[in-house]
Amino acid sequence: VAINGFYDTNAELIIRTYRSAIERLVEHKCRNLIAACLGCGYGRCTSDEFMKSVVALVAEPIGSIDTFTFATTNTDLAATI
Repeated sequence: VAINGFYDTNAELIIRTYRSAIERLVEHKCRNLIAACLGCGYGRCTSDEFMKSVVALVAEPIGSIDTFTFATTNTDLAATI
């Protein structure tokens, strides 16, 4: 999943995109979330860059989320997460 039409991807774009979506979902009382690993396909984001995003999201939780699952078909990325 690419972040934008130019396939530009970095940890900050990924964090902002997830945070925006999470804030909206929390407003609607969603507590169990699943999302594609943004930027890790056509977006050409490395596993290390994606993990920077995950660490930042976990460090500053938003609302009362019980679970957040990242979905990917990339076996290397799945092992990293």
